[in-house]
Amino acid sequence: MEEEEEEEEEEEEEEEEEEEEEEEEREEEEIQCVHGNTIIIIIITIIIIIIIIIIITIIIIIIIIVEEQ
Repeated sequence: MEEEEEEEEEEEEEEEEEEEEEEEEREEEEIQCVHGNTIIIIIITIIIIIIIIIIITIIIIIIIIVEEQ
């Protein structure tokens, strides 16, 4: 009887350890996804800023050309 109880306890402990490991792996994957998304957002933001700067530069050039005429 005691041996059966000990075996059951060992099995439960093993299951708990496996669940904890799986949970840690999931958390690491989530962190990597968030990190990847952050990089994509930063790149898109930089591209938008560059486009805005180009548009403003073109507008300024057009204004200068029109004023000279």
